Amino acid sequence: MRNQVNLSWCCLLWKKETVKLMKSKVLGVLRAKAEKLLNDRYDINDPNRAVEFDRIFHELQVHQVELEMQNDELMAANLEIQKQKDRFSHLFESAPVGYIVVSREGLVTDINQTALRLFNNDKSMMRGKPLAAFVSPGDISCYYQFLNSITKRGTEQSCELQLLRRETGSFWGLFHAVPVGADEPDRQIYVTLTDITEKQAAEKELRQAKQRLDLALEASATGICELNLDTRCFYLDEYSCRLFGLEGQFFAGPLDRLMHRIHPDDRRQLENSLRVAVVRQRSLAAEFRIINEDEDIKHIQARGRLVDGEEQRSFLATFTDVTERKLWEQETQRLKDEQDKALLNAALEAEENEKKRMSDALHDGVAQMLYAAKLNLDHLRSQAKGLSFQQVADLIEQTIKDVRDLSFELTPAVLLDYGLRPTVEEMTRRLASEYLSFSTDINLGKSIPASLQLNIYRITQELVNNAIKHARCDKISIEVYRRGDTIFIEVSDNGVGVKKNTGKSKPNGTGLSSIRNRIKLYDGKIAIKANVPSGTQVSVKLKYIEPASTQDESN
Repeated sequence: MRNQVNLSWCCLLWKKETVKLMKSKVLGVLRAKAEKLLNDRYDINDPNRAVEFDRIFHELQVHQVELEMQNDELMAANLEIQKQKDRFSHLFESAPVGYIVVSREGLVTDINQTALRLFNNDKSMMRGKPLAAFVSPGDISCYYQFLNSITKRGTEQSCELQLLRRETGSFWGLFHAVPVGADEPDRQIYVTLTDITEKQAAEKELRQAKQRLDLALEASATGICELNLDTRCFYLDEYSCRLFGLEGQFFAGPLDRLMHRIHPDDRRQLENSLRVAVVRQRSLAAEFRIINEDEDIKHIQARGRLVDGEEQRSFLATFTDVTERKLWEQETQRLKDEQDKALLNAALEAEENEKKRMSDALHDGVAQMLYAAKLNLDHLRSQAKGLSFQQVADLIEQTIKDVRDLSFELTPAVLLDYGLRPTVEEMTRRLASEYLSFSTDINLGKSIPASLQLNIYRITQELVNNAIKHARCDKISIEVYRRGDTIFIEVSDNGVGVKKNTGKSKPNGTGLSSIRNRIKLYDGKIAIKANVPSGTQVSVKLKYIEPASTQDESN
């Protein structure tokens, strides 16, 4: 609409200039001819002069006819100009955009009905007054800068101003000004006015929403990213850049530049999760670790979804730093594990104390009484010759042996006095027979605490008992050794082996439960290998780190 009005106005100016030029040209020719005739002072009776006169008179007649034709054309042009003026006036008044004609001094020379409705004013009240009178005081300086810029540069200018509306407050308007007649003293400025109050309100609401979003993202330690699926380029905001250790407020680059900053153990899983979310159009929920240049590891939680736009397909996601939460969870789990270990250790100690009490009771009580009974029986047999006490003596002897074995199994005193190796050797000596042999190899190097030796012995004892009960073997091998901070316990037999467990449940029992409880105290692991190459091999790994004071003393 603005271009049509400008075109009509330019046509009107061009036609006016054309008429002026043609009239001045014709008058100039006629004046030159007349002056030439007077200057020649010709004699009318001279035949040559008469011919010249006729020729000039003929030219004047031709010019007269041309002037009449041009006059007709000028009248038609004037009529067309009047039509264009009426058309321009109609367009000017009924245009959906506000139009204001302002002088170079800033006075309103004309204004259309649309602009009057925006100002809620009358043309008589605004024409001849400075346009600055209808600008909000807060934007006066901006308006004068806008006006001076148009006057000095002579080019199109635009600005947004808060304008005063009569009796109803104010509104926001967009001024777009075009200077006309730069070389004329009555230079004017054509201004188009558009109501942008709703646009300003929407932008203000958008800014407030963005501020709230930025505040929420900052408070939750969350960044925003976008993946262009067509170009495979990532776009990160300032916080996400800081998470990945990138410089600058924004990042726009290929996905590969970010993937190498992700922990190698998490990279493939994240790529698979992202691929599944894009292909199957599912939501993404993943956690991964980031390694910065200073080797600092951060735990990141990513959530996102696919967005299909009109021009491109994108994947929007948020990155939340959950490092503190992870550290808190790890610390909580560590404290829980330590508490579980403490409770388990207390339970095992209570069990060992109860076994020791029973062992002491058997050794010091029942065994002593049986020894006394045997001595009395031997005394009676020496006095009452001929009587047979051999069967009773054998029963008492077997009972004493069983009590001693039971006392050893409950709490081997040799373990507290001599250590692990003699205790294991004593255990194998008691269990060995003509149908079962043992081989032992125990080498722990430096001395270890008595509690650890006791747990190693209990694990070994339980594994040996399981082999005797279930393997139907004739040979059992026991190896206990240490490498660095790890203690290895391996018990092998040449028996029938065990069936492979194809189910999800782990083999369980009282013995294995006791072994797992003791292994848990030292963050250990247990592995059962069947038929290697025959029989069964059970391997146990226990973690043990010597206290600093012990290491210093050994050094």
